[in-house]
Amino acid sequence: MHIPFDRLRANGKILNLMAVTRCVVTRANSIPVAHPYQKFYVPFFIPLRLNTGTLIQQTKSMKAEPCTYVIFGATGNLSRIKLMPSLYHLDAANRLPEGTRILAIGRRPWDQQKWLAEVRQMIEAKVSDNFDETVFQRFSARLHYHQGDIKQSQCYSELADTLDLTNRFPKNIAFYLSISPSDFGTVMKLLSDTGLFDEQYGWRRVIIEKPFGYDLDSAKALQKRISRYLSEEQIY
Repeated sequence: MHIPFDRLRANGKILNLMAVTRCVVTRANSIPVAHPYQKFYVPFFIPLRLNTGTLIQQTKSMKAEPCTYVIFGATGNLSRIKLMPSLYHLDAANRLPEGTRILAIGRRPWDQQKWLAEVRQMIEAKVSDNFDETVFQRFSARLHYHQGDIKQSQCYSELADTLDLTNRFPKNIAFYLSISPSDFGTVMKLLSDTGLFDEQYGWRRVIIEKPFGYDLDSAKALQKRISRYLSEEQIY
């Protein structure tokens, strides 16, 4: 049995972000969903016996903990047209817990003011006349920018210092990899080497953006590699 991917597309980004902090998805309670944009089939898992509407209703009644979203590739096109607007809409609907923070990682030499201006443009371009200045001010207070090269260990040591040395970032952390599949393994290793997957003080999750590899062989190799650093329950 397969669930058509089109049933998930409309709220895909929002459901993904909600599910990462509120549901544990495993092969034991899930069924595969075939992804239509790839020539091969890599299983994507959603909770069994829950359709999209049911999942939304259940998450409305659950109390989520505040967390820190660390977004790799935050200045890229996917973040611009999908991810940041989706997070803004969650905040507008009062679906982001108080204290939730969003830490963007990018190579561009931007400061906080420049990043906020860029995010404003991203959201205004998507919501047009429905832009709410009050909501944006609340949302922008959650935003932080971290400059770094994701292929260099310095980026991760400085990221760890930022997350550890201040009380502004919740210890529950979700890493969102909006980057090229060729970088997934490298980023996972560097996060692990820096101790950023350590769950001593809070949970850790990793959201891997599609495509997952380039073909079946590369997808299998990537799955094997990332399983060195994370359990299945931590990967979305």
